[in-house]
Amino acid sequence: MLLPTTSWGQSAEEEEAQTRLEEAKKEMESQNYEKAREAADAALRLYPSLYEAMMYKALAYEGLGELKRAKGLLSTFKQVSYSEEAKATADAALARIQDKLGEQRKATVDEEAAALSEASSESEAEASDEEEEQAPSEKKKKEKKSRMAVPLDMPEYPAGSEEFLSWMLYRQQLSLLELRRDTGVAFLAGGGALAGLGGGIALAMVGASAQTVNDPNIEAGYAAGLGAMLSGVALVGIGLPMTILNAVEARKLSRSRTSTAQRRPVVDLQGGALALRF
Repeated sequence: MLLPTTSWGQSAEEEEAQTRLEEAKKEMESQNYEKAREAADAALRLYPSLYEAMMYKALAYEGLGELKRAKGLLSTFKQVSYSEEAKATADAALARIQDKLGEQRKATVDEEAAALSEASSESEAEASDEEEEQAPSEKKKKEKKSRMAVPLDMPEYPAGSEEFLSWMLYRQQLSLLELRRDTGVAFLAGGGALAGLGGGIALAMVGASAQTVNDPNIEAGYAAGLGAMLSGVALVGIGLPMTILNAVEARKLSRSRTSTAQRRPVVDLQGGALALRF
């Protein structure tokens, strides 16, 4: 694992770095990994190009159990080192570290699986105890909260029952009538506004034509106003009966529902389709 160091003509920093590297080697032989790491780190600070110190720092990290740091330093060392012997030592150390990391991962996974299993067992036991201790009134509250959201005026019918389905059909039919009624009201409002606007434009153009005869712009404005007024009247003609008819039908349906509340509407099959029967 340890490599010999060659002595060359060196600067004071390089000589000091070599001295600290020798200290790191001796501490590694004595398995004093923390002191070996400090010595190798000092050598690198004195002379960063002393790559061998990087390898011994990595080996010290391996001895200290800091395997990921050791692996990172050895990978870097292999990229910058020119010594094949040193690279072989680094490869051997990387293989050892990889094996240790694999064992650590396996142990971690086993520990996590055991912890999850234990936590799951405890949760199931606590849930079972809570269910046994839970009062009937609290259970009813939970069941009520878990029900689907329903309209405020919906009677207390069992979901899926014949009464429930008939009530839903009634609400659907009533909502459709109310939608048509509201659409008619919108036609009335829009048509009235359009008719008023068109009438105002037409009257203004009539007044202008009294002062300027045969002006094409005035004639075009009058035609546009008249067309808008007629369109508004047409919308009113559509919206008025739509509003009245659907409002009357909705009122009849509501009264029918109220008057037959004692016997309740039921679902009937007519012509292959579901229909309300009061």
